[in-house]
Amino acid sequence: MTLLHVDNRTIPIKGIVFDKDGTLVDFLHTWGYWVELMLDRFSSELKRLKLAPLSSDSYVLLGVTHRYGQGVVDYDRQGPLSVGSLYDLLTIVALQGYHRGLTWAQARLLAVQCQQAASKQLEDEQRVKTIPHVVELLQQCKQHQLKLAVATADDTLPARQQLNWLGIDSMFDTIIGHDSVARGKPYPDMIELVCRQLSLAPSEVVMIGDTNGDMMMARSSGTIASIAYLSDSSLHASDYPDADHIIYSYTDIAFS
Repeated sequence: MTLLHVDNRTIPIKGIVFDKDGTLVDFLHTWGYWVELMLDRFSSELKRLKLAPLSSDSYVLLGVTHRYGQGVVDYDRQGPLSVGSLYDLLTIVALQGYHRGLTWAQARLLAVQCQQAASKQLEDEQRVKTIPHVVELLQQCKQHQLKLAVATADDTLPARQQLNWLGIDSMFDTIIGHDSVARGKPYPDMIELVCRQLSLAPSEVVMIGDTNGDMMMARSSGTIASIAYLSDSSLHASDYPDADHIIYSYTDIAFS
């Protein structure tokens, strides 16, 4: 059993379940860019069809802040882009097309086409980078023989792909995406599946994530503790009522 030290508490654990986006990898670098690509393409197609283009409200509905000339500059850690599934996001985008005169089938198909084009560009550019000190943290985990997993709202294949681009996919014993379970976050299904695959009890693992949806998933599954990683000092701990601990850097965690 390894001892995890955080926030003046010592927690005996055998494994850690990580969220991916905003926890292991820089959220805006990947998904802020992806949203811009997808919505720009969707809006261009609407104009080509002589329909009203998207407005800034389309970014707001996805839970991101967009500024002209700067792109996506921030995101809601509890919003659709951060917590929702790909299906959720496509539904929100398609609804914008439906409101502008497309049939639902046309709007849905266009949203999927734009999403696929945006994802292809992400793949071509391998646009992903780690959160500061993540690699060092993972190395410490492996030194202490902890079992590691990823439970992400992203689908499994692109999640594995992005972690492979970074060269850290092999550090994880399992990677679970939203498409691997019947119910995604904040339900307990992902952690329950992770624990079955790793032959661990939820009470033997800690969840680390950047949204309260991660914390709710951890609490509902019975993990021994949940840790919210806040990437910005302007974020408020009060927005994470289900978190047991709050950290602002991975240097706030130690093992023995």
